[in-house]
Amino acid sequence: MQSLYVSNSGVSNTSVSALGSSVTVYFNPPIKLDTKKKYQIRCLSAAIVYCTPNISATKRNNILSYSKGGANYTITFADGLYALQDINTVISLSTFSQVNDSNLIQFYPNEATSSIYVYFDQANISINCGATNSIMQILGYPASTGVIGNFSGSGYCEGTQPANLNSLQNILISSDISTGSYLNSQNSSIIGSVIPNCVPNATIIYAPYHPLRCPLINIDKIEQMTITLTDQNNTPLDTGTSNGTLAPQLFSILMDISPIEMANLL
Repeated sequence: MQSLYVSNSGVSNTSVSALGSSVTVYFNPPIKLDTKKKYQIRCLSAAIVYCTPNISATKRNNILSYSKGGANYTITFADGLYALQDINTVISLSTFSQVNDSNLIQFYPNEATSSIYVYFDQANISINCGATNSIMQILGYPASTGVIGNFSGSGYCEGTQPANLNSLQNILISSDISTGSYLNSQNSSIIGSVIPNCVPNATIIYAPYHPLRCPLINIDKIEQMTITLTDQNNTPLDTGTSNGTLAPQLFSILMDISPIEMANLL
């Protein structure tokens, strides 16, 4: 059995992708496998910081465009992983700075239907849901909703669709040296599926009682290996790098390579 520990911390003999979600490890000396045996790889444990942005310039959903008394204003959200309260905090600070009213616009959840209410605390306040890069779509207000608000006093609206703040359902861990698992009906190299089970910016701990086995390691001499984290749609994760300008939040993966006969006994 060969144990492997991989991290995206950028140590020597590794290279890390711009998003921080893919690590290539270079082995010196190479790992040599017995050509008379068949091997498989398993993910024994993982520690992954839950920081993948749900609002960002890349996702084109980081703008709130509103008007007050006919004057237009824009709130731009920094790339990040936001809960509804975080969104309200940014809006309150921004409207206080722009129009001296921290309660101008607030969002409230309807937990029964997963929709979101938007409350306007005075007359002639509106939001343009169809604005470029609008945040309103993930809050359940499609662009076709257009302009909402402009009440004669305070008032509220409810989104016509469920909110979609939590777009990351699970994190897939893949290795490029093996095949034999499946993503739906497609052959894949997935060795782990991690469900976020903590609050944003905390660390997800993955330690399966029965680790997934990905058989058919396709080389006998392993000189390098790439481990990649993707979302459920097989899109590379953004580990909080803000398009490559910041250091990624760290993850670490513990794996083993073992003969299939031996692994089946564990």
